[in-house]
Amino acid sequence: MALEIIKGKKSEFSFTNEHLQRGHEQEPMARMLYEIERNVDVTHCEFFDLGDYGDSPDGLVERDGVIEIKSVTGPPPVHFATLQRGSFDPSYKWQLIGHLDCTGRNWVDFVSYCADFPENKQLIIHRLQRKDCDEEISQLCIRRKDFLNLIGETIAIIQRG
Repeated sequence: MALEIIKGKKSEFSFTNEHLQRGHEQEPMARMLYEIERNVDVTHCEFFDLGDYGDSPDGLVERDGVIEIKSVTGPPPVHFATLQRGSFDPSYKWQLIGHLDCTGRNWVDFVSYCADFPENKQLIIHRLQRKDCDEEISQLCIRRKDFLNLIGETIAIIQRG
């Protein structure tokens, strides 16, 4: 990131794999099923550019919500674990908190989609409310400030060298 700031352009390196590709391919189906199940429209959104940082949720829901869709790849046990847990996959916690922080929205729906499951279980939705995340949002703000300071220090070292 420090080099991107110094050079004024994005790095030429980008990461992709079959799991990310499948997720992009199946996201429209998951979004459509979510809209039908919740009887809402999901609006595509651009990157929330907040200067030194930003966020890119999978869509905005009405005036108060945001959505994060995960099209589960590989073995169905990942989707089953979400079903069994009755909540979002903990590995996505901070991404969801970031959506709430950056968008200013009141809630985020985590959506797990797996086409291999029976129709009535292909979509799992768990809502995380902003009001339940005040402490985590505060932690994120502190960590973000520390991270941005580290980037600044790294830029200074590179430019001095």
